[in-house]
Amino acid sequence: MRGRYARGVPLGISTLYLVIQKKPFESVVELLSGPAADRVSYFEIVDNGSTRLTDTTTERLAGLAQTGHRFTLHSPYEGINIASSDPRKRRRSVDAVKESLERGATFDALNVVVHPGTTDAGAPPEEAFRTNCDSLMEIWDHSCSIGQRMAVENDIAHEKGILVRPSDFRSFFASVGTRLPLLLDVGHANISGTLKEFVGKMASDFSELHVHDNEGDWDQHLALGEGNTDLSLIRPLFANTSLLFTVESVQDPFGSFERLSELRREALLI
Repeated sequence: MRGRYARGVPLGISTLYLVIQKKPFESVVELLSGPAADRVSYFEIVDNGSTRLTDTTTERLAGLAQTGHRFTLHSPYEGINIASSDPRKRRRSVDAVKESLERGATFDALNVVVHPGTTDAGAPPEEAFRTNCDSLMEIWDHSCSIGQRMAVENDIAHEKGILVRPSDFRSFFASVGTRLPLLLDVGHANISGTLKEFVGKMASDFSELHVHDNEGDWDQHLALGEGNTDLSLIRPLFANTSLLFTVESVQDPFGSFERLSELRREALLI
């Protein structure tokens, strides 16, 4: 089994850094054949840009999963808006996310990350919120029907954001009458100034964390320790051995993985 879980706490690395460099899917395969595959519990595959999945690459991942590799999956996000006021764009967006869920199920993805929608320019925020709720519930129902785990990610703070702060998620949960799993993006929460509140009030909803750093102004995806994110706030979360911790730094991702591993050791005294 590749990248065995240490003390039951799974730590992974996102291949987002390869997408940022516009590397092809083959670079993911090369990564999995290198020494990093024996140190990392799993890798996040990014179904976007240069590594957007096809039937062929999905089959390759399924084959790799059969040899012991484990993956999470980030659903598409460029050109995607599940809260769009344009019905055709919303339908294309929802269908693209549902297709990504199906691809993840093919290689037994540990989790599939789903971005919330955003408010279109000129659209009433209340309408966008309702559309976002409807879309996420359709996606959630689909994930349940195919047995694929998914989680909704908190967005960065911006004027068109719908699910940014804990209060946004509480409104969302109240509106749909249930609680969907939450992926806490630590960097996004640092920008919105809500990391402490998320950890303190919504930890029971987390199924995965994206861990990266920034200076609090924009989504830089810095190496851990290069920004001003207070990573000590996530230390208590290591006690949850079912929670996935995914390094999403595009600068020095493997050095960041080692720093996250050290933070875990300190938190668990191992």
